[in-house]
Amino acid sequence: MNINIYSLLPLSYAIMAFVMGPFLLSTKKNKIATYSLGAAALLQAVMAFLLFLFCRDLPSGINIIYARTALSLASLNPALIVLFSFHHIRMESPLFPGIKKLAIPAATLMGIVFSLLAFHPSFLQSIERISDDWTLFFGPAGTAFSIYLILCLLIILFQMEETVRNTQGYLRIRLTYLLLGITAGSLYTLFMASILLLYHLIYLDLLVAGTTVYTACWGMIAFAVTRHRLLDVDIFVSRHVVFASVAAFGIGSYLVVMSVLSYLLQIVSGKWGLLLSATFVSATLMLLAMLLFSTTLQKRVKHFIIVHFYRHKYDYRLEWKEFTQKISDAQDLNTLLNHIIEMIIETIWVNQVSIWLYNERSGILSFSRSRNLPRKAGFLNKASPLVQHLLHHGSPFNVKDPNVQNIVTHHQDLFNLFNISVVVPLKKGEHLLGMITLGAEMKRNEFIAEDYELLKTIAQQASGAIFSAQVIDEVAITKEAESFHKISSFLVHDLKNLVSSLSLVLQNAERNISKPDFQKDLLSTLLNTIEKMKRLIENLSTLPKELDIKKARIDINQLVNEALESSKVEQLKSVQVSRDLNDLPSIQGDGEYIKKVFINLVLNAIQSLPGGRGRVELTTYVKDGYAHVEVLDSGAGMTEEFIKKQLFKPFTTTKKKGLGIGLYQCKAIMEAHGGNIEASSIPNRGSQFTLKFPVE
Repeated sequence: MNINIYSLLPLSYAIMAFVMGPFLLSTKKNKIATYSLGAAALLQAVMAFLLFLFCRDLPSGINIIYARTALSLASLNPALIVLFSFHHIRMESPLFPGIKKLAIPAATLMGIVFSLLAFHPSFLQSIERISDDWTLFFGPAGTAFSIYLILCLLIILFQMEETVRNTQGYLRIRLTYLLLGITAGSLYTLFMASILLLYHLIYLDLLVAGTTVYTACWGMIAFAVTRHRLLDVDIFVSRHVVFASVAAFGIGSYLVVMSVLSYLLQIVSGKWGLLLSATFVSATLMLLAMLLFSTTLQKRVKHFIIVHFYRHKYDYRLEWKEFTQKISDAQDLNTLLNHIIEMIIETIWVNQVSIWLYNERSGILSFSRSRNLPRKAGFLNKASPLVQHLLHHGSPFNVKDPNVQNIVTHHQDLFNLFNISVVVPLKKGEHLLGMITLGAEMKRNEFIAEDYELLKTIAQQASGAIFSAQVIDEVAITKEAESFHKISSFLVHDLKNLVSSLSLVLQNAERNISKPDFQKDLLSTLLNTIEKMKRLIENLSTLPKELDIKKARIDINQLVNEALESSKVEQLKSVQVSRDLNDLPSIQGDGEYIKKVFINLVLNAIQSLPGGRGRVELTTYVKDGYAHVEVLDSGAGMTEEFIKKQLFKPFTTTKKKGLGIGLYQCKAIMEAHGGNIEASSIPNRGSQFTLKFPVE
């Protein structure tokens, strides 16, 4: 081996680490985590450069001071990575209470001690060339250092494992390269620490080869930090005591296997021993990576432990506690539904879950949320067999149950589309709130009685939370409606005053109509009254307590044309109105109410145009089982915050002369038809409203 050429590997590692160090230290987010990781990068850069200098002088001479200085810096590095892991990953319930307060000072203190001992012969005794391989021989202090290193790596790997197992979705994707970088580097360091502990030596070839691994690790960390801005994120993880011991058990098993391997290496000896070690390390890295990053494998291990070591499949106390925590954290109905789905996926071994909500007023059961299922439109009328079953029964049922085969047959397409294996009713007393559907268990095992019992318990608690969220929304709307009625009473009073003034004028007109001065006053009074009444008419609206929907077969495109004709907007020369009406199937609905929605949206679009000039576009089409009607304008637009929090609530408006009732009524009409209204907007660019009508 040409050691001078080989020394370029530590140099490339030094350059990579030196670039990462200042970059991390300049990051302002999560300062303790970034500073500790940045300091570790700079330490490793100096260590790698010293290794480069050491290798460069070989084989002509040995400068042991380079090696001792590098080992001195290496003694401080584990404490910095431990500090990073505790501040970038905050555990809700650590395996050992107070471990953070103990681990960080202990790792720091021991790191300083070994850093000083690195220059003593009891740490690094000598560097010798044996069979063309340069070898570093360590004394008792070096062996103690290997134990310290393994303990620090145990903490680091445990933190990495907890992060992977307790993050999901996009956040896990963002963390992948950061965790791979730190984990791969830690595992290779663990391999070398194990050799040091067992043999009291380290081959220089392994140190130099390790620089390639560490260079790749810093490359993955750099990619994660720059692309995903990972260090801007705080990770909060929790743990289950039994299932959180995989990292500790894996490292313990690793050391045991290494002990057996040491015996085999003594038998094999020679160059085959080093080759066998390298092969074993590669296999170990791949196996541990599979365990850390495979959600399916983790679930299989968890399922195996539950089946073979526990009498009951579920710890109901723990499941109840976690579910209560999840639903209490939800701030609104949408978040609550997502938390319910997450809890079911994490608890019951399924991968496909959907939630449907029932509207008692319209008698429609409609699809709301799902996980790992197509977001297709789904809705059922009250008369359908499935809804009738849900109205009269409160227990979960399996699609294979002989008693429900008529329901499954009638809704076969729906059950296939959403891959439904189990249906769980959501009921509050005798009131149907909706249902939860589950796909097949991941191992294709049959659901057992414990599964149905837990699902029924979850459904009962979820129903209470959903009912409370809906009641809160209705109470808020009711209070706003009461406020409106108070406002309308003042408006009615003003109308009465105006009528009274007109009555007085008419009474005087019989006697004074021929007088020019009276005629002038009469005209002024009439004009003033008309102006006031116009303003009142513009502001006055009604909030009916219930919509009297009379459904019939209607043509949406025809209603769009009628709405444009009634609103007279196409007669405005300053407004460009265009329509793109595609073929739509007829739907069941109340034509008058739906046309009222179209007119309201068109007039809103016209009123939003700056200076009364701009364009309005209307488009109809069919998508995902819904008939869509889009109204697009080039008006003033709205902020995203206003759309999310205020747009469809009564008494909120961006118009100076509006009461904010029109869109609230539009939403109520759409929901009464089992449909939906959505809005998107860009301030100063325009808005788009999308109406979705279910197509039977």
